[in-house]
Amino acid sequence: MKRYCLFLIIFLLFFPFQISAIERFEIITTAEMKQMLTDRSSGNADFLLVNGLDRMIYNHATIPGSISIPLSSFHEYSEQLGLDLDKLIIPY
Repeated sequence: MKRYCLFLIIFLLFFPFQISAIERFEIITTAEMKQMLTDRSSGNADFLLVNGLDRMIYNHATIPGSISIPLSSFHEYSEQLGLDLDKLIIPY
């Protein structure tokens, strides 16, 4: 076990992995989201708001105008994302 831990530590020190997924996404603040929802309702913005929680949670607590695509069955509902690959998708 000690050899395994030592190997793992050395491997991670000399071969660091880049966390590139985080760099591809922007975090939207609550204030920014409120402004985006206001802009969308007035026709100045177009985006898709996706709730990834279970349908039961979606029915009780959701952001108005969002759609439900549960992560557990994403492949079944992915057609709801549409065909526009340039459209902004905001998951929460």
